[in-house]
Amino acid sequence: MKVLTPFQNVMNKVFGSRDVAEKQAVEELIPQLADPEVKNRYAAQMKLQDLASDASKPGNSRKRKALGRVLAAKAADASVPQPARVWIVRQLEYMGRDEAVSALAKLLRDKDAELAECARRALEKNPASAATTVLRNALGKASDPVMKIGLINSLGERGDAKSVALIAKELPDAKTASAAALALSKVATAAAIEAIWPVLNKFPEAGEALINAAAKLKAKGNDDGARAIYERLEKEAKSPAVRTAAEISLGRARASQTAAKPVPKKKKKQ
Repeated sequence: MKVLTPFQNVMNKVFGSRDVAEKQAVEELIPQLADPEVKNRYAAQMKLQDLASDASKPGNSRKRKALGRVLAAKAADASVPQPARVWIVRQLEYMGRDEAVSALAKLLRDKDAELAECARRALEKNPASAATTVLRNALGKASDPVMKIGLINSLGERGDAKSVALIAKELPDAKTASAAALALSKVATAAAIEAIWPVLNKFPEAGEALINAAAKLKAKGNDDGARAIYERLEKEAKSPAVRTAAEISLGRARASQTAAKPVPKKKKKQ
């Protein structure tokens, strides 16, 4: 039977034995993850990636959460070297859940651009609803165009209907307009689609966004909504490419509708 030191006993009571084991495994890798020679980091990177992958397997929820807590704490710890923190956050991108959101929110505001970008991507993939709230709040406060575009893309990928008004505010800005239109097309609510129409002929991606939104509506079974967008694009789009795409899509929709109609049975002659 393994005898624990007084320190380990205290740590077990505070964090739980599983967290302590994961913490020790991660801490042992940190020096190698931050090796000045990039090529020397590879072995440790693969070991941490394997730990994260193993913890993420079905049936390992307790192990995943324990490792997620440890990785989140290390990612937020400024005393951990930057290269190690970057690789840790990249693991959280694939296996982090609610336990990582607070740490990632802190990193999203970090002065280190690479860490902030890694945190944004990790929040985008995080299934916790709190991650959406963090991204939404960050967009409301962001001033850097590059970060704004990243946040807009993330909220679009998450299909966040509550972000529509925030994203729509970025449509008049040439730096963020394209990203905003395409993000709104991924949300594809009535409000999101309506926000794109005023900028239809102001930049090419607006027409593309409306085509994409129509396709999303059709995929959800809203054929009437998709057809309405195609018909309006036929009339209002100035871009030949957008009009052609709308005409082709509308033609396919009409053909599909015709094919779906039952053929009336012929009456037998008496």
